[in-house]
Order: sequence, then structure tokens, then C-alpha cells
Amino acid sequence: MELDLNSTPERTILDLRGLGIPHLRVLGRYRYLRAHPPLADHAHPGMMEISYLARGTQNYWMGADCYRMTGGDLFVTFPDEPHSTGPDPEHCGLMYWFIVDLPPQAKGFLGMPEPLAQAYWEGLRHFPHRHCCAGPSLQPVVDRVFRAAEATDGPLRGARMHLALLEYLYEILALSQRAPVRALSGVMAHVLEHIDAKIDDALSVEVLAREAGLSVPRFKARFRSETGFPPAEFVLRRRIERASHLLATTSRSVLEVAMEVGFCSSQYFASAFRRITGMTPTAFREKLAVCAPEGV
Repeated sequence: MELDLNSTPERTILDLRGLGIPHLRVLGRYRYLRAHPPLADHAHPGMMEISYLARGTQNYWMGADCYRMTGGDLFVTFPDEPHSTGPDPEHCGLMYWFIVDLPPQAKGFLGMPEPLAQAYWEGLRHFPHRHCCAGPSLQPVVDRVFRAAEATDGPLRGARMHLALLEYLYEILALSQRAPVRALSGVMAHVLEHIDAKIDDALSVEVLAREAGLSVPRFKARFRSETGFPPAEFVLRRRIERASHLLATTSRSVLEVAMEVGFCSSQYFASAFRRITGMTPTAFREKLAVCAPEGV
């Protein structure tokens, strides 16, 4: 897949190849206020991609494996690894992605002298997590790269961008050594299993709080802390996620899909579906046909 270099009012993409610094390829940022169509399955030959979700949620798929990102998460793909958003749209939120060549040897990596080139190269080649929580501290660092790109101070612009990119990578590598893979507590993992098993039931906050063995106020606070969403919004998004899969992989009618995932009317389903995905269920099906990842 060719590198996407097309900027829009919602997306800013920096073509780093113009800096003349080896191995730097692309830095992108989107601020989506509405959902966008799913990202098709693709890979970057010889390149590593590091995605940082500063705000919102996003699902990434690698084969049958789904990685559910919430604000503050990193998601990493290594050279030649196919990935996509599967049947899920690109959700509204604030996302950054950084693509860099990962050569077979460290010499001259990112235009740095030894031993810095070796340290950065080894840190990326042996990155310890596919998906981890990095927190909010990366956003101001990566934003400095975009501010440097907007500067008009001649040859110093490139130098500022290079330094800011190296700082961003350093912070990513440092955080990776201590950032835990995002994991739910046992209580919340049980609640999410209950939601998935009973997605067609009436899943009120009171019902879920009882399942967790917590008071409603305590449950709501803890649920949002661990998942990034209030319970009702999470359940709604889970229903839409399940519906997206059914629309993409079965021939069931929109009404049948709505009933199967717990909506009481096709009108409410269509309204909720459009709010989350940016398109109606019918338009979604027409666009995707049968396109869920193999094995899902």
C-alpha cells in the first residue's frame, strides 16, 4: 500500500522524506468530529508504524485479533504486518501515527551517530508491547513536531523537526519500558463478558452494577476509569460494533440485525448507528459488502 500523504481539513500529514534524514517517512494527525469509513487491510513494507490515540476510541484488527484502544494508548505494527480497522469505522477522536523505516542494520539510523543510532534502532526493533497505555504525556511532545513544521525559519525548520521527532521517539521508547499492557480488573472483565453474552438484553447501569457487586455510583466511576466510557455509552458502542460485524458478514436484514443486538426499533438503531459510524446501516453494508477480517 502506498503511503497516504493526502491532508484534509481534518487530517494533517507531514511527508518527512523531504527533510533529507534517513528512515523518516510520515507523521500524521487526525481530529475527527465524526466517524469515517473503515481503514482497509494494508501493510507497510520494511516500515514500522506507531499509532498514538490521544482522545477517543479505536479498534485495530490484525487477522482475527482485535485491539481496543482508548485515550492514551499506543498501538504498534512492525514491518510488513497487515492491519486494518476491520468492520469498524475510524471513530471520532484525536490520533497520531508515525511511520519509520526499520533497516536491517543500525548504522546511520535516523541520521544519528553511534551509539545513539544503535540505541534507537534496538529500542524499536525490540519494542516490548503491541498495545499499551502511554497516558497523556506524549501529546504535547508530538505536537511540537507539528509546530516546528509550521515554522518559517528556513533551514532551521528541518533541524527543529528532527530534534522534536527524536524527542517523541525517545519518550515512546522510555514509556514502553514501564507502560503496562492495558488490562481490565477481574471485576470489569467479568462485566464486559456479561455485556457481550447478553448484548440483546436490557443492560441497565443497575443490572451491570449488580453483576459487578458494586453500588451504582462506585460502578459508574470505576467503569469509566477502566474503559474510558460511561456504561450506557459503552454498551451502545458494543451493540453498534456487533451490528457492524453482522451487517458486513451476513445477509440478515437491518431490522433483524437491530433486534439481535438489543435495539427495540430499526429507527433508533439507524439513528444510533449513524451517530457512531457516520453512515446509515444500509450505506455501511453497501460500502463494505462482506469485508470482515478472515476468521472473525
